[in-house]
Amino acid sequence: MNNSGTTLTAADYIAKWDGTNWSALGSGSSGDGSLNYYVRALAVSGSNLYVGGNFTNVNNGGTVLGAADRVAKWDGTNWSALGSNGVGGGSLTNWVFALAVGGRDLYAGGHFINVNNGGTWLDAADYIAKYEISAITATDLAAFTARVNAQQHVVVKWRTGNEMNLVGFNVYRATKKNGTYKRLNKALIAAKHPGEILGANYSRTNKKVNAGKTYFYKLELVRANGASEWSAVRRVTLP
Repeated sequence: MNNSGTTLTAADYIAKWDGTNWSALGSGSSGDGSLNYYVRALAVSGSNLYVGGNFTNVNNGGTVLGAADRVAKWDGTNWSALGSNGVGGGSLTNWVFALAVGGRDLYAGGHFINVNNGGTWLDAADYIAKYEISAITATDLAAFTARVNAQQHVVVKWRTGNEMNLVGFNVYRATKKNGTYKRLNKALIAAKHPGEILGANYSRTNKKVNAGKTYFYKLELVRANGASEWSAVRRVTLP
C-alpha cells in the first residue's frame, strides 16, 4: 500500500485508516505483512478487531501463530489465535466469509465443516460456529507491575484473583509502546492453580536492560481454550 508516497510493505491484505493516514496492523519477520492471503470479513468488539478469510499461520512480528488459520484477533498491538485444533493448527478447516460479535461471543460463517475445538471435533459445526471471546476481568488479573530494582534490573510482577480459565503466561517487551513486542520467557510460564478458583503471585526479572533506556512490558494470559488476552502496557525508564 502507498500512503501519500510512502510504501507500507507490511500492509498486506489489511490496513487501518485513521482519517489522515494509512498504517499496517503489525508485520511479519521480514517487514512484510502479518497475513498471507485474503481477508473476507471483519468484526469489532471494544479495542479488538476480529479478522476472517483465507489466510493461515499469521506472522506476529516474527512469531508464527500456527493456530491462527482463517480467523484471528488484532488487539491494537499483537495478533493472536482463537483456539486451536489441539496440535498447533487452527480450529477452522476452510475459509471464513462472515463474522459478527454478540455479547461475549464471536460468530463465524464460511466454507468450513467439522470445527476442531482443541482436539475435539464438532461434527455439527458446519458452515457456522460460535467462539467465546471473554475479556480479562479483575478476578483473572488482579495486578500487573514493572519496576526497577536496586540492581538496576526490571522486575515484572503480577497477581491473579483466580485461575479458573488460565493455563499460563508470557511476558513481552518492546522499546516503543506501539512497537514490536518480543517474548522474554522461552517456555510458557505455567499457572500455579489452573482450573481452580485460587489466585497466585508471579515475578520475572529482566536483566538484559540498559541504563537510561525506556522499555514497555505487557502480559499475555493464555486461556484453557487456547485463546489469548493481554494486560495493559507498563512503562519503565531506567536511571
